Parts: sequence; structure tokens; C-alpha cells
Amino acid sequence: MSIVSNFLLTPLIYELRNVSTPLCTLPGHERAVSYVKFVDCVTLVSASTDNTLKLWDLNKADFACLSTSSCILTFKGHTNEKVCFNSLALQFCWIACGSETNEVFAYYRSLPMPITSHKFGSIDPITGKETENESNHFVSSVCWRQKSDMVVAANSTGCLKERF
Repeated sequence: MSIVSNFLLTPLIYELRNVSTPLCTLPGHERAVSYVKFVDCVTLVSASTDNTLKLWDLNKADFACLSTSSCILTFKGHTNEKVCFNSLALQFCWIACGSETNEVFAYYRSLPMPITSHKFGSIDPITGKETENESNHFVSSVCWRQKSDMVVAANSTGCLKERF
């Protein structure tokens, strides 16, 4: 099985042996879907420029049609309206994502609001010290450190941080 978003409003599920017709369409986002990732073999999470992440249960999906009952949770708290990608990382029951507010947000899989967030500061090129956040920066990449509960994130200025 494969998932395609192509910046559509709905993730589309395809069987790789027959990619001419989607097996399932998952409606629910109000703007473009920019990222989709499997959590396990029947659960996936999608990110959208509507400022939400959605958790989908494919066991509840109606295959061969619009599957309106398979969204099991919507996560809100981060900002993603302009940037057509939302960094997204998964580990066990945790979801981490970047935000256009230059923050990393961490969600627990069963709760709709973030458990925690970390705001990046900007690095002053002269002093090398961290300054207050500038509004035009965003977190562009997030991943879990292997065999750890640490998150590594990078923002649009090229600053890398390892936290949580």
C-alpha cells in the first residue's frame, strides 16, 4: 500500500500493484495535505496547511469511496499555513512537527493539543548568541534520534537543536 498527497485536500491510498485508481480517499483537511506518514500498518498521520495533523485508522476506512469515518483525531496547536511542507516525525505514541512560529511541537497520539513545544531563537551572526525569535523563520525539519527520546530539529536559518 502507498499513500500520495500531491498537495491535495485528501490523502489517497493506493495499492502498488494497481496505481490507476485509489483504494481509498481520506477527506477532512480544509487545505492542501503536505505530508503523510504511516504510524503502523493500519494507522497514518497527515499534515496540512490548514494548521492541523490528522490521525487516520485504515481499519475504519471505506475502501473504493470517500472514507469519512476513518479520521480518529485532529491535532491543533502548531502553525502551518504558508509553507507547503510540515516536518513530521513519529516515535511510538509521539508525533513531533515543525511550525511556522519557529517552534517544534510534540503531540501524544491520543491527545488533540500539544504536550510541549520548544521555540527556536535566532543566532546573531556577529556574537554567535541566541536572540529572540524573528517571525519570518520556521522549523523546517524534525526527526527522532535513534534509540532515544530526543528530537533533533532544524529551522530555516540552518540552526540545529537536540531537545526534549
